[in-house]
Amino acid sequence: MWRVLSAELQYNRYVAIYILTLSVLSFISVHFYTPIFGRPMTYTNAGIISSGHMFFFFVGTILVSAWWKERTYRSHVLLPLGAWKIGAVRFGMYLIYWISLLCIYFIWSRISQHFTIDAKMISVLCTQTGFILIVFSLIFFWSDLRESTIKNRTILRMPGKKVFGLATLVTIMLISFISMAGTVHTYQRKCTSQFDRFLCWVYQSETGPVFFIALGLCFAMLTIMTFGRRRSYFD
Repeated sequence: MWRVLSAELQYNRYVAIYILTLSVLSFISVHFYTPIFGRPMTYTNAGIISSGHMFFFFVGTILVSAWWKERTYRSHVLLPLGAWKIGAVRFGMYLIYWISLLCIYFIWSRISQHFTIDAKMISVLCTQTGFILIVFSLIFFWSDLRESTIKNRTILRMPGKKVFGLATLVTIMLISFISMAGTVHTYQRKCTSQFDRFLCWVYQSETGPVFFIALGLCFAMLTIMTFGRRRSYFD
């Protein structure tokens, strides 16, 4: 299984180039914000804005990876591996990509005074990690459900699988909005409305980040099981 994971990372090595390139651009836009835009920063730890970029970097990673675009499952199911192990490889590959983004952020914190690893930043990165786990789990759920043996019942005069797909898209868009709004809110340190208080709980409370990480891990583990319920391994 580890050799399969290593082979997949090697095969998708251009994804690492994609991540590094966007991370460098994000670093430049934050570190040189004042010279580029001619305005002072609101808060010293402007790296919080870069953590918002990381969410969209990761979603882009899913879209440019071979596991999303190509029919690569067949070559894996022919190996002497259980379906759950291949599902674990799928989960592990994207988790490594996200960990790579976190490591790159840590490197930026060693270079720039605007990328500080403090308690607030740790909370933000934890919440972002939870959101990332939820997003790629939802995408995998949808991919597996389309090819599953589950009967496609009608919901609101539409095929149930299609309804789930639409719900998945809406949920991902909602999470993306919360991620963007939450990082900006944390950077600006405003708390003037009920929505601000919600974002404060999501990103700065003791329970919010832990809740989303736990939820994301549960979803991610379920994707390993749903992969084994597919009727076909052709996407």
